[in-house]
This record gives sequence, structure tokens and C-alpha cells, in this order.
Amino acid sequence: MEPSLNRRIKESMLTTPMPFQWEVIRFIEEINLRGFNFSSMGVGKSYTTLGNLALHPELRPAFIVCPASLKVNWRREALMHIGESTVILSGEKPTPLTGPWIYVINYDIVAKWLHTILATKPKLIVYDELQALKNLRAKRTKACKQLAMHTPHVIGLSGTPIANRPQELFSILNIVTPHIHPSWNKYAARYCNAKRKPWGMDYSGASNLKELHKTIKPYFIRIKKEDVLKDLPPKQRIILPVELSNRASYRKAEENFLRWLEDIKPEKMEKALRAEALVKLAELRTLVVDGKMSAISEWVDNYLETDKKLIVFMCHTDPLHKIYNEHKKHAVMIDGSVSMNKRDAAVQSFQHDPKCRLFCGNIVAAGTGLTLTASDTTLFGELSYVPTDHAQAEDRNYRIGTTSSSVQCYYAIAENTLEEKVCDMLHKKMQIIDQVLEGKESDSAGWAFKTELFLAMKKKAV
Repeated sequence: MEPSLNRRIKESMLTTPMPFQWEVIRFIEEINLRGFNFSSMGVGKSYTTLGNLALHPELRPAFIVCPASLKVNWRREALMHIGESTVILSGEKPTPLTGPWIYVINYDIVAKWLHTILATKPKLIVYDELQALKNLRAKRTKACKQLAMHTPHVIGLSGTPIANRPQELFSILNIVTPHIHPSWNKYAARYCNAKRKPWGMDYSGASNLKELHKTIKPYFIRIKKEDVLKDLPPKQRIILPVELSNRASYRKAEENFLRWLEDIKPEKMEKALRAEALVKLAELRTLVVDGKMSAISEWVDNYLETDKKLIVFMCHTDPLHKIYNEHKKHAVMIDGSVSMNKRDAAVQSFQHDPKCRLFCGNIVAAGTGLTLTASDTTLFGELSYVPTDHAQAEDRNYRIGTTSSSVQCYYAIAENTLEEKVCDMLHKKMQIIDQVLEGKESDSAGWAFKTELFLAMKKKAV
């Protein structure tokens, strides 16, 4: 007797889905892995998709196409939840693909790799952040359509498949489920309230929306976060691994730093070499944040395509200002230079103005005393060396005892850098802080923490 689907899911995954996630995995199975998951951010679209991949090891090679900032995260999630290694594809010069693996590639280069991917005869394609393909004429859209035409199973993921108008939906429908609405002209006339203007056709309208919903409903599932709050933890800390854009420069600097550490005796670290150690550590930190900024900016851009607000904390002025300046029209910022009156005005704008979508804050200047509950999501682009800085900043939009929301705290961590070591240490210390009602640290400069970091890195050097 064939085992039940629930049993197969449980046996295929290393972690157990939440109740609503079972429902998503089953739905994608029922439509033969050809359709959409339009669930809200924070309910696990990538997780449930990995569940479907785990159920079908015969569907290899499989390709996950996503924004560059999410490539490393897919690799991490696949290893964590289904125990499967993935291959990340990078660069614009394709290399032969020989194994029946899960491959991860970003939208920016998929057109360059198109023929190489097709040569593998892919069995399954996942398009993450599918709204990236809403432009019918874009090279990436045409390449992804070609892939979908030659692949039996295609899953599209997006929390915001349509931002404003039905015209934005046609492209992704045509890629994943082309049989529903094969003709743009007929679709536009029926659902976009197409009108002829002096300059040409205007497709910015909307018409027959109930009918449109009825035609696509069999092919998508949408779980709203507010409907499953009872199943979600009140606060989640989520590691967002990212690639460095300056890997070679960072590697050289870290090697020099580790060689310097080899000659340092631990007892000397406390006083005599403090100034020199801080300078060297600051150089490494600067390289890390510089190398992360492209991925962080892309992640912020993708998030702001939703209708939700976002909090971003940074430690240093330059990266904080960079993010703010990129979104100045709908953002506010608080750093050490902002007066008390302007601080309050910034908070009130973020809390009450629907047009104000982004709060950019220095983790020290804006990490305490502010109420930012208009957002349920925080991104930490840099790590402070004082654990309580993070504990306090996390609580700007989290209130203990509330059941009306579940907050996510994302930590953008550069892979294979000192940040990973810092992150591990912070996690352990913050777990202790969480258990103390009024945790306080006298080491406000974080030197004890840095000394631990140096000693941990020294072990790596030996």
C-alpha cells in the first residue's frame, strides 16, 4: 500500500512543517507542481517548495531562479530542511552542468545560461520573487519563458504577484500556466479595460476581476500571515546569508589578520594591543559591509515591492545613508546627528503615514526608546559587538505578550567571514539575555566580546 502524502512529507524532510505549510505542500502536489504559491512573506514559501522538491528526488536536475541576494539563502535552506546540497551558478560565462542536482541561479544571468540549462533537460523550475518577470519584453522574462516551455513542472513564488494592475499578472501567468490565458490581446481586452488613446493602447485599467480570479484560482494558493498567526512564533530570528561582491579583497585582508593573530599571546590582547586590534578589526568589518551592500539593497528593494513597511538597522553612517538615499522619497532616518524633535517626527511619519515605507536607523541611536510597531519586519545589515544592542533593537516592533502579530528579525550575514563567528557568539549571548528579565551589560564598548572574537579567530589561524 502506498504511504499517505503526509507520511511521505514527514519522511522526506528534516524539519516538521507547520499546519498551514502541510496544506501548501499538498496543494502544489495536487496541481502536479505547475502553479503558484502567492502566500505572504514570512509564512515559508521557500520552505514549502523545498518540501515538494524533497518528495520528488527523481525531478532532477531542478533549477531555482531567484534574485542574487537570495541564492545563498536557498542553498542554506535546502541543506537545513531537506539535507540536499545545491550548486550555485554565477557569472555570465556558462560552464557545463553534468549532475542531477538542484541548481540556483539569479535572474540577472539566466539569459546567458539559457542554452546550457536547456541542454540538461530540466525537470522542475522554481521562480522565486516571480514578480521580477512582469515585463514581457525583458530578456530575463523571455529566457524564463523559454525554460518553462521545455520544463514539465514549474512553481512560481511571490507575495506580490500584482502591485497595481491586471496587466502585471499576464506575463507570469503566461510563463507558468500559459494554457489559461495564451493571448495577450484577448487578456488585455477582457481584464485590462483596454482603451485606444491618441498615443496608442492604454492597458492600465482593470475589468472583469471576479472572472479573472475564477480563471486562475485553481492554480494558486495564498496563505495570509494574519490568518496563521496562531501557528507562528511571536518573534523569529532569521539568518539571511549573502555573498560578498569583494570576496578576493576580503580573503586577502582576513589572511593578513590571521597571520597577525598567530603571534599574539592571549594575555596581551586585553591592553597592549587593543588599539592595533581594533584598527585591524575595523578594516575587516568595512570590507564585509561594502561587499554586502549590493545584496542588502536588492533585498530591501524586493521587500518594498510588498505593501508592508520595513525597519533597517546599520552600525555605521555610510551604509545607513546609502540605503536611505536610495529610498529617500518614502523613507525616514535616525542616526546620532538627528535632533530629538526630528526623531519624533520621523517615528510618527513611519507609524502613521502610509507613504512612509522604510525606517533606517543606527542601531545605537535608534535601537532604544522608539516604538516602530507599524512594521513586523526588521533587517540588521550589520552586527554590533554588544549583544544588548540587538536585543533592544529587536524590541522596537516587538511587544512581549501581544498576539496580534509575529515579527521577523533578519540578519544579513556574509558567508565565510568573521561575521559568521560574530553571529554565532551573538546568538548564544542573546539567548541568555532573553532569559533575564532586566539584562544589563557593563561592557558597553563590547571589548570583552571582541576579545572572545579574537581568541576564536586565533584558533582558526592555528
